[in-house]
Amino acid sequence: MAAVMPASAASRLLLSGNEAVARGVWESGVRVAAAYPGTPATEIIESLARYPDLYAEWSVNEKVSMEVALGASMTGARAFCAMKHVGMNVASDCLMTMTITGAYGGLVIAVADDVGMSSSQNEQDSRFWGRFAHIPVLEPADSQEAYEMTKFAFGFSEQYETPVLLRLTTRICHVKGLVVVGEREAHEPAGFKKNPERWVMVPAHAKVRIPSLFKRDDTLREVSETTPLNVLEAGKDRSVGFVTSGPAYMHVKEAFPDAPVLKLGLSYPWPPEKVRELAAMCDRLVVVEETEKLLETEIKAAGITCHGKDFLPSIGELSPQVLTPAVDRLLGKPVPPPAPAAAPPKVFPRPPTLCASCPHMGMYYTLSQIKNIIVTGDIGCYTLGAGHPWNALDTTICMGATMGVALGIDKGRGAVDKNKRILAVIGDSTFMHMGMQGLLDITYNHGNVTVLLLDNNTTGMTGGQATPASGKDIHGKEAPKVDLFKIVEALGVPNERIKLVDPYELPTLFKTVREEIKIEGPSVIIARRPCVLIDDFKPFRPYLVEEDKCTGCGNCVEVGCPAIHVTHRDKVIKPSGKEVELAFVTIDSQACTGCGLCVQPCAPDAIQHVPRRDIPIHIVKTSGQPRRRGGGGGPGGARRGAGATPGGGGGRGNEPERDHQHPRLRHRRPGRHDGGRDPRRGGHDRRPRRQENRSCRHGPARRRGYFTPALWPQGALAADRAGYGTGAARLRGRGGATLVALPEVRRSGAGQQRQAGAARSRARPLRLPGRSNGADARCRPPRGVLRRHVDRARPRRDSPRQHRDAGRHCRLPALRPGRAAGLHRQTLRAQGREGGRSQSPGLRRRARRRAKHPRPPPGRAPPRS
Repeated sequence: MAAVMPASAASRLLLSGNEAVARGVWESGVRVAAAYPGTPATEIIESLARYPDLYAEWSVNEKVSMEVALGASMTGARAFCAMKHVGMNVASDCLMTMTITGAYGGLVIAVADDVGMSSSQNEQDSRFWGRFAHIPVLEPADSQEAYEMTKFAFGFSEQYETPVLLRLTTRICHVKGLVVVGEREAHEPAGFKKNPERWVMVPAHAKVRIPSLFKRDDTLREVSETTPLNVLEAGKDRSVGFVTSGPAYMHVKEAFPDAPVLKLGLSYPWPPEKVRELAAMCDRLVVVEETEKLLETEIKAAGITCHGKDFLPSIGELSPQVLTPAVDRLLGKPVPPPAPAAAPPKVFPRPPTLCASCPHMGMYYTLSQIKNIIVTGDIGCYTLGAGHPWNALDTTICMGATMGVALGIDKGRGAVDKNKRILAVIGDSTFMHMGMQGLLDITYNHGNVTVLLLDNNTTGMTGGQATPASGKDIHGKEAPKVDLFKIVEALGVPNERIKLVDPYELPTLFKTVREEIKIEGPSVIIARRPCVLIDDFKPFRPYLVEEDKCTGCGNCVEVGCPAIHVTHRDKVIKPSGKEVELAFVTIDSQACTGCGLCVQPCAPDAIQHVPRRDIPIHIVKTSGQPRRRGGGGGPGGARRGAGATPGGGGGRGNEPERDHQHPRLRHRRPGRHDGGRDPRRGGHDRRPRRQENRSCRHGPARRRGYFTPALWPQGALAADRAGYGTGAARLRGRGGATLVALPEVRRSGAGQQRQAGAARSRARPLRLPGRSNGADARCRPPRGVLRRHVDRARPRRDSPRQHRDAGRHCRLPALRPGRAAGLHRQTLRAQGREGGRSQSPGLRRRARRRAKHPRPPPGRAPPRS
């Protein structure tokens, strides 16, 4: 994330509250800023990280971020930390002692309350922390005030040597407004001064500083009476007056523009004398506060009559639509009955769900198929697994609670739950936030819990922020990447009980979960796939549904992918008399990223890849008669029967392009990462693979340097791509098919074209044993060749000898990068025509074996492993 050039002073900018706070922090000369992402406060540090001349970080949790800010303040530097309301619960251990030590450099804590719970598990009023920790609380009402109060807070903190709490709400954080900004003011730290009586909080030192804390309260209470942050606005309509703060002030002014209002910018300590002055100028005093009746209780305790939560709701925002009828009822005015709500439009329900191709869907689909289990959940985007169609989570409490809750269920269950298995689901970012301690408790106390660690390489819930496991810092630069496998092992989980799986590979995932929950003791399954919304995710080829094959089984719908749409439903009666509902679906190919989760449970094989037209792969239909040697075309020179393909594969040209997929070979989902290169993508092949993978529906089995006839399509296949290959090996199969395989050697410019043409002109077709069955016969390799070829052609990076054996067993040249030179010589050697020899010893031995074991009649499928 590159630093931006900040706007000049006196500029009017359209900023959200989060962006305004970030601008105020930068202009105040802050040197250190830390936070843990949490909506609605996430964008504060994200915006601040773009400014120059300061240090910003994503901390592993809110407590650490506050400790980092406190450490910077001890040196005299101005420091800042931000979090959402539930994050303050995590940081409160540091906060409650920090209020005793006080601040040296200016220290501001921004806490964003999610009023209305748009993205939180509870609704919390952070104004309580001001009373609890004895620190001042500032409440801005719009973006301009958020900017101004942030700058004010740092000087206020240094003047009274106290941390300052800046209380925001969702309405302030995300709503934009015009902000007039200024220039940055440099602030040089005074340096750390040793003072154990202040910074070493043992009981003897803390007891001495406690009286100064209460003295500071008295001083701040006097300040609140005179500060310009607390404004008393006289109004014309004296029937009712309002005491309010924050965005609730805006709602009051909109609903009752002529009423007198006391606006509290410094809401704690609040000014008692100003409140009494307001009560004297109006008939009734109403306290409007979101969300708790905190100020109302304190005003009543001071002997001032007022109203508040006795007629106002205690939850949600107090908008004008809520305030107006409530105050009218208080004043005895007639309140018209609410208008009947308009019927909602009939639309297809779209509840919150995971993204298309989200790796968490594979895990939740698996859990939904397993019975007799208890699954504890945690905070993150994976909390959506509790909803339809998975209904896979049984508990969700707070960050990191899944571990402790799971252990408590294990230790406290009775006979009714004796045979149930317990699983704890947690994300990688949450695991590093608060989950490691829970896992340590499980291993230390011999808990019988299986932990499902969902590693998507980011903090997906709040927008894809970096984590210590992503290998990047807040600026997107390279950072040390922690190994979750080693962390789990270090926390006490045996090595053999730690499994690393691909959540896109449902059979392996299902088998692993079933095996681990049956074994007593703690275990961890790490499901690793990058989030689909970050740069590390590379989409695959999308899918579509063949309508004539779809039977309406609905298995793909249970995966929960939002790219799958139900077109219509139907009901049928089975022979057993049971009524079954069918769901016929379609796939939005624009949203599909080709994860293949829906393909695996599809019973009728109705989900297929979208045909690719952007790959220059040409299938040219040939006759059953063998072509004469040297029938290659291309840059090396066209001959009779040359095909119109870039590689000059031969055969009859001008045939339509078709997808090269052998109908008898089933594609298996990839698993382990493949380090090879994919010439079709022009770069690194990120598709993982499994050890038992026998075929690949995406074309010839692509390994490091191997273009192998794994699919054996009907007709001749010529594979060429600009910038790849300087030579070719042509392989003759049944039906007169010719397969052209190019080694993966990068060239460019005219030199590449000349060299490629020369190599193609020199190449000779390699005859594979077999008989011609006519142009319409399916082209297949000889018996046993397919299996041996694919088995041996996988990337063996252990030794050069294994690379050589891969080519020897299938009688094909091992086309590795850098081996273009000598390709023609390898072809001749494979044909037994090099150096005057009629046939190599290996081919002679193969011929003798074939004489003893004749091939099966045509039409029989090749053997499967």
